[in-house]
Amino acid sequence: MKQLTIDDIIPGGKNYKQFLPDLPLQVKVFPCFFIFRFRSRMECRNTNFSIRWKLDLSTLSADLNEELTDFPEIYFSDKEEAIFIVAHKVYSILLSSGEIDLWGEIPTEAENLTFHPKSLSIAYTIQQKIWIKPSHNEPFLLYEENDPNVTIGKIPSRNEFGITETLFWSPDSKQLAFYRIDESEVTSYPIVHIQDPIAKVELVKYPMAGEKSEKVSIGISHLSDKHTIFLETLDKETKDFDYRESYKTCLQWSPDSQYLFLTELQRNQQKYELKYFNAYSGKLEKILYTEENSHYVEPQHSPYFINNRQLLFQSRKDNFNHLYLINIDDGALRQLTSGKWEVTDFIERKGNEIFFQATLPTPIDRTIYAVRFDDEASPLRPIFTERGITNISLHPQAEYSIATHHSLENPGELLMFKDNETSYEKLWQSENPYNNYNLPKQEVGSLTIDEEEIFYRITYPDGYSQKENWPLVYYLYGGPHVQLIRNEWGSGTKGFEEMAALKGYVAFCIDPHGSDNRGKKFESAIWRNIGAVQTKDYLKALDWLLGREKRIAADKIALYGWSFGGFMTTRMLLLHPDRFQLGVAGGAVIDWKYYEVMYTERYMQKPIENPDGYEHNSLINLLSTRLNDNQLCMIHCDNDPVVLWQHTLSFLKSCNQLGIDVDYYVFPGHQHNVIGQERTHLMQKVFNKIESRLSLHQ
Repeated sequence: MKQLTIDDIIPGGKNYKQFLPDLPLQVKVFPCFFIFRFRSRMECRNTNFSIRWKLDLSTLSADLNEELTDFPEIYFSDKEEAIFIVAHKVYSILLSSGEIDLWGEIPTEAENLTFHPKSLSIAYTIQQKIWIKPSHNEPFLLYEENDPNVTIGKIPSRNEFGITETLFWSPDSKQLAFYRIDESEVTSYPIVHIQDPIAKVELVKYPMAGEKSEKVSIGISHLSDKHTIFLETLDKETKDFDYRESYKTCLQWSPDSQYLFLTELQRNQQKYELKYFNAYSGKLEKILYTEENSHYVEPQHSPYFINNRQLLFQSRKDNFNHLYLINIDDGALRQLTSGKWEVTDFIERKGNEIFFQATLPTPIDRTIYAVRFDDEASPLRPIFTERGITNISLHPQAEYSIATHHSLENPGELLMFKDNETSYEKLWQSENPYNNYNLPKQEVGSLTIDEEEIFYRITYPDGYSQKENWPLVYYLYGGPHVQLIRNEWGSGTKGFEEMAALKGYVAFCIDPHGSDNRGKKFESAIWRNIGAVQTKDYLKALDWLLGREKRIAADKIALYGWSFGGFMTTRMLLLHPDRFQLGVAGGAVIDWKYYEVMYTERYMQKPIENPDGYEHNSLINLLSTRLNDNQLCMIHCDNDPVVLWQHTLSFLKSCNQLGIDVDYYVFPGHQHNVIGQERTHLMQKVFNKIESRLSLHQ
């Protein structure tokens, strides 16, 4: 068997892409044909799966005179036409034939590109200006800001609340909504770039927990006369809602382009309102729905119009994320799905059914179901329930759909569903890219902690059953919005645990309380004490592992984690230095007072409201001389705008004052993590440290 190397299994490695399954990155279904975009090609196939046309990466590179390493992302229209962007040139592609034409160019400084699928126009920002590039016509300036403290070219709320866009086309393409962010009261924080001979300082607005935050408003510009109005907003506290420094998310236009819907949260994130506004006057029309929770609420999904009078939205109001239907006229609410599982993705409406992805039959699986919205007694209709991760692409008028499926045992397959999705045929099966390679064995399962199911992953080194005294690498994360254990090809490891096994370590990982897709109660167990329950879960899981696997050496255990995982690694090591020989913490949060408002206050409230929680989870306060020299290795990126470099530096200062020797390494020029080719160097650095430390315990 061939041996894998770090360049084979770590993202950014020279050979990494060669070991990815051959599954499409994009699937688009039309009534008479469908499109696949792979990393190295694009295919158009008829409904009988015959090739209509095919374009490979080398041909596209030659035609465009560009050195392309991946096939560019495709922006599909409603007209069987699409565009893609290469080197700031926009190309249109006729999907029925594959014919490509130069559509136009956009400036190199353009950001936040947003494509309108009917008009084939693009909106984008350059600094404080919004530009419109109509199809095959010259761009024009739509809106401009002059206040240096106001931005319109970035996502508000530091990408929280499911916000991924900043520009929003109306369905008729005659209006464009956008975020306007007033950061005049937000503290500026310096990020130093050292690439030039004289370092440059970039000032970023960084609202820390408990400090002044941004103020967000929503503008709507009318393309015909470039007139802009702003939705009416309050900046005060009423008896029902505190509108000061509120968050606005889940923007959605009505189908007739007359109204703009959004969700507004109080800064304390314990209450939100779903409301809609007149797109021409900016006046509030109605508050449709209000939800509150004693811990927090977190709307993340834009509503979807079933018709002009009914709106589909998602909520965790009954603990698990489910689908609800609300009547716009009277606010009547009806729950469409229920159960101790979560809707993870709304897919599409087709006929009188809503298709969605769910955590069934277990939280580590993603299967496809449909439910009727016009029949309250209608049960769920299973579409594809084989265990693993399934995604499906539909078209409301197509008599078929296309699904991708993969699992721990299956690198991937393509399926075509017909007859109202009641039957399917396999179009093709992806080959195992690790054939003839020595890939470490993985085990995924669950254990019970305090009567709750906790999922784990164990990766075993070659020859595990043939000797004793194996060292262990314990990979940690444990924070919200992340689920590490999934029934997918590669199980979500990103190569670290396989690399550990190849180097002769057992690797262990769990998803403790606080992690994603397990329901609100499971996640909010961290509320006001953000690291405590995870520490308890991690220790109990470790005791379970050592009790079951007698071949693992209890005195040869290293911890590793990044970001929230770096916080947990440091916290675990400081509280239990006798149990772990080493902790490697990357980009770690050290003190939650210095982390961003939106995330921190959701789980910890303001520092003034929860002083004990902040005090007990400040890692500087946990630092003691019980920590041995070089038992902790800290890594940070100097341009990190998420977990500021200040976290690690302040911790090191305290270590110096106590005379504790801590290993420390910086990756210059990177932000919140190390990506690209240097990531292999990061992983090699981590394992060099682990090997040198654990070798002391041979």
